[in-house]
Amino acid sequence: MKGRIGMKICINPGHTLRGVGSGAVGIKNESEENRKVASEIIRLLKESGYEVIESRVDSANSNEEYLNKCVKIANGAKADLFVSIHFNSYNKSASGVEALVYEKNNEASKLAGRICESISELGFKNRGVKIRPELYVIRKTTMSAILIECCFIDSSSDMNMYEYRSMARAIVKGITGKSLEADNVSNEKLYRVCVGSYKEKDNANKRLEDVKNKGYKDSFIYIDI
Repeated sequence: MKGRIGMKICINPGHTLRGVGSGAVGIKNESEENRKVASEIIRLLKESGYEVIESRVDSANSNEEYLNKCVKIANGAKADLFVSIHFNSYNKSASGVEALVYEKNNEASKLAGRICESISELGFKNRGVKIRPELYVIRKTTMSAILIECCFIDSSSDMNMYEYRSMARAIVKGITGKSLEADNVSNEKLYRVCVGSYKEKDNANKRLEDVKNKGYKDSFIYIDI
């Protein structure tokens, strides 16, 4: 399988954003980085002419509910390919990229191998493709499915190399078979905009909803402790 124009690709930023079902926290926060990489992948794929669906679930009452919602979005959209974005975490020393699939020697596993190879070209160790049929999102989706562990969120060597835009470009290259030039702003500073700070959680949630309704879908609440 090589991404063909016209195929429908579902991109899943792994885990919820906060609370139940959220990802690992190491040198960086996995849930936040999943969304950065996924959003950039979606942008690049759309600009390249692909139809893209996002299976994003920011909150859930249980991990089972989160997984169910992710799969329901992908299956309901009748996507041709499901790609879930994650980061590994282990012992602060393990490093590298790996991709998880349902079975070996099928189209998804071949594509997963190309994605790993593409990411390894950034300098990350290639841990290869692993068979993980027990994983819910690659077992329950009705299309070819890949779960990418981009690198290790608790590894200083990986995090020193990691930059979300270059990671996204490498994944898109693996999917499409085409290299993408870096944006002119890829090495420039980015200035984040904060719209307010609130003592009451309900007020924060209301402002977040207001901002998302205005089209800023990647907005999230950061808790300053």
